[in-house]
Amino acid sequence: MEAGCGVGAQTVHLPAASAGVLLTAADLSAQSLAAARARVAAKAPAADVTWHQGDLHRLPFRDGAFDHVFLCFVLEHLPDPEAGLAALRRVLRPGGTITVIDGDHGSAFFHPQTPAARRTIERGRRGNQARRRMRTRLPGRELPVDLMPSSSGRPVPGR
Repeated sequence: MEAGCGVGAQTVHLPAASAGVLLTAADLSAQSLAAARARVAAKAPAADVTWHQGDLHRLPFRDGAFDHVFLCFVLEHLPDPEAGLAALRRVLRPGGTITVIDGDHGSAFFHPQTPAARRTIERGRRGNQARRRMRTRLPGRELPVDLMPSSSGRPVPGR
């Protein structure tokens, strides 16, 4: 399952990386899902994708429905990333795996280092509506280490 597939930037690559995968791609936005469908149809027409529009906090799938959950740049848009991951954990089978890719918006590197470049970065950070609602810019660093235990059942060590 891909949670928060958006316009399908990653969705189009997931079937190619896992031959024979039956992929469920979900997003809150109908407009984004339409764009994702079009992208996958154009670039990966043989991909077996089931589309679902809805909130990842209230997924209609049974507990343990998926072997793997993938999300890329989703946590940064959630007011409560921990609750989002807990909802996804519910639909992940025992021993299943999850891939979380998210930005570390607490750091930015650019050259040359100028006041104008720094102002641009800071304006971008302040201008993001989702970021303003969040308690932190580093959701992945703030999650409890026992939220996603390893397949052995032991907590995954934090940073």
